[in-house]
Amino acid sequence: MPDRLFLRPFEPEDGESFYQNVMKDSEPELFGLDHPALPADAQNYIAERLPFYERPHFYDFAVVRRSDGEVIGEVNAAYISPDTADIGYVIGPLFRGQGYAKEAVKLLITRLTEDGIHKIYGACRADNIASHAVMRACGMRKTMKIPERVSVREAESGLHWYMIELQH
Repeated sequence: MPDRLFLRPFEPEDGESFYQNVMKDSEPELFGLDHPALPADAQNYIAERLPFYERPHFYDFAVVRRSDGEVIGEVNAAYISPDTADIGYVIGPLFRGQGYAKEAVKLLITRLTEDGIHKIYGACRADNIASHAVMRACGMRKTMKIPERVSVREAESGLHWYMIELQH
């Protein structure tokens, strides 16, 4: 099961695959939308990210299936400090329940630790049982500690926070 995926920066050509496999049937709020996603929304979402890949500490990657090159999700991390980040992820509905989220998050955690980030947070809604399981499977544990620089609105939103602290 390992090595079914790889992470890479989004490319302009990913718009159609990202729309069909991820955005079309996912919650629009995950992508900052207030309406059901349209193909143009996927193109815009990707285009907004492209200039940031030249900056240090920009972690937003397409999750790509090796077998066919399909973009099946996204993983990202908000850089908080030289040793701390807050991760997020989404896998397209047709690809959920197959261990892809766990594999993608583990790849992201590896990337972050290679860059010296060893405190990694993640959050999910109370009712998102799958995300709770993914974070636990990746070695993260529930925490009452909320990372620095998290907005008050986000901190008080009822999210459940997880953290892993790795050796550096």
